[in-house]
Amino acid sequence: MNPKGYQEHILPCLDRFWQSESARTHDYIYIQQDNASPHRARSTITDLQERGLYNYLLPWPATSPDMNLIEAIWRLMKTRIGKLIPRPQNNNDMMEAIKAQWDAITEYDLGEILDTMIDRVDTLVSANGGPTKF
Repeated sequence: MNPKGYQEHILPCLDRFWQSESARTHDYIYIQQDNASPHRARSTITDLQERGLYNYLLPWPATSPDMNLIEAIWRLMKTRIGKLIPRPQNNNDMMEAIKAQWDAITEYDLGEILDTMIDRVDTLVSANGGPTKF
């Protein structure tokens, strides 16, 4: 997605979500995003600043997208979809499989992934912010 698409589609949703969750928790929540080019674009940074969200971005190592726990969730879903019989045969089948696997993620699955975070951080520190095994 280009920066313009990111600004037009993602940021308004992110802003609404951030406002809602911050009000719900009675605290400000922080935003995690990787260093993809649409996230780093000057126009995106300006938009985040204008929305008051820029100060709530977590600092993120440039070469460590593997620190983002959503990547482990995508990997889990990909593994599960790969084991489906029959396998998805077209885009519609694949979309249905993705939705079904997303809905099938349990609190246990999330806990298992979250439990890897200490090892992820330790490995990242040992790699001086460079790529890790995750």
